[in-house]
Amino acid sequence: MTQGTIPVRFNVGPAVKRGVAWNLTARAVATFMNFGAAIVLARLLEPEEFGIFGLVMIFIGIATRFGNIGFGLALIQQKELRDEHVSSIFVAHLLLFSLITGMIISISPLVGSYFGNPIVGQALSMMAWVFVAHAFSSIARAILQRRMDFGGPAVANMVSDIGSALTSITLALLGHGMWSLVYGHITGSLLNTLVLMIKARWKPVFRYRQEAMKELFSFGLNIFLKNLLVYASDKVDYFIIGKQLGPAALGLYEKAFNIMDLGVKELSTKIGAGVLFSAFSRMQDDQERLRSAYTKIILTLTLVCFPFFVGLFLVAPSAIYVLLGEKWMASVVPLQILCLAGLFRTHLHVTGTVINAMGKVALEVWIRTAAFILLIMGCLIGSFWGIVAVAVAVTATTGILMVIMVTYLKRLTSLRWVDFIRPQCAPLLGSMFMALIVLIHQHWFEPSLGLYSGAMLLSSTTLGAVTYVSTLWLLKPGPVAALMRELTRDMRLAFHRKVSLKGN
Repeated sequence: MTQGTIPVRFNVGPAVKRGVAWNLTARAVATFMNFGAAIVLARLLEPEEFGIFGLVMIFIGIATRFGNIGFGLALIQQKELRDEHVSSIFVAHLLLFSLITGMIISISPLVGSYFGNPIVGQALSMMAWVFVAHAFSSIARAILQRRMDFGGPAVANMVSDIGSALTSITLALLGHGMWSLVYGHITGSLLNTLVLMIKARWKPVFRYRQEAMKELFSFGLNIFLKNLLVYASDKVDYFIIGKQLGPAALGLYEKAFNIMDLGVKELSTKIGAGVLFSAFSRMQDDQERLRSAYTKIILTLTLVCFPFFVGLFLVAPSAIYVLLGEKWMASVVPLQILCLAGLFRTHLHVTGTVINAMGKVALEVWIRTAAFILLIMGCLIGSFWGIVAVAVAVTATTGILMVIMVTYLKRLTSLRWVDFIRPQCAPLLGSMFMALIVLIHQHWFEPSLGLYSGAMLLSSTTLGAVTYVSTLWLLKPGPVAALMRELTRDMRLAFHRKVSLKGN
């Protein structure tokens, strides 16, 4: 039986908007929980405990990338999907993830010895058991995204984040220290798997067909290599800092990186990862539609990302001091430097998603391999000067990679540099004017409010938001105005549909 084909002229617009709306709603709830949990846990736990957990997550993340092998995305990207594709990939995933679980448990004592901390190995052994659940969740998520049913994954992510946050806080209050982070992560993974399987209405079938696997192997392998490089690039700085500078320095750096990366994930990856890949897969053979969609997404994301990261740079000192405490102040400068990396990473997410949806991943793997080697060299050199220099190396490498990736996308499509730059002009101008006003405010009121006060944090944030929105409203740039008109029209249609349903 055929699972469905991807029609060339399928109208993905409404489905994409519904998907983004679902994800925005779910992420708003989860972000509130995660942000609150991060503040509470930062107060309850020490930087060294976060550093130990960060070392564990390096190995868990690498193992996850080895397990996925990109076949979940292959199920979405494939133009014609059969049941034997799904069952074959599930069997392969189950065997592979079970093998990975055993391997992690067997090497965990060696990992603890390498870092001179047996707790690292003990925690890694405990976390290994979540991989069995990954075999089920990866297939269920791919099925939902294939159907362009984005509500299920959104709800699963929300339930997972809330469950993880509540578990970690409860155990931290009971005095379980670093183990509260471990058990929180395990709880979130299990909840995610359960909700995805319920939403997908998918029952595992233990049937393997070699011919079906061959049809998906090439794309899946390249996605696997690409994802492995992305993850390795994200964690090589952790590894080098943990080995060269110790867990305490890693805990400080990890807090800065995670705050930056939270913005990237919430504003791009988790809001639109599955949505964008599914949509671009359906228009992969239509160059004009793809280019138009890409420029609109760049505009939408930069409208939010530019003011977010510029604002985060400006309020970082007061935000860290007020929300996390004085012991985390060494994270401020790395966080400010990494804010620029956050902007680059947002662009990389969108550009990489388009390239993947077109099935053109092989050259990207080579590009990211070269960038990974450059990043290792930069982080090793930077580690001699501390976590600030490592943050500089990460930011510079990410910027270089972004330029190369956009250039590669230009070769694959009819995209021009003006299509990439023009949508970002209005958000950049509004963010720069916002920065000017906030800096004047901080300089003027620092003697009375203090730079590291809650009053300065609240006033700077409020003034920045008002300034940014007011600047765009006064300038009324054409692309932004067109986007707002489209958004207003969609909201009116949604309201009228809701009224009609109630009337019936």
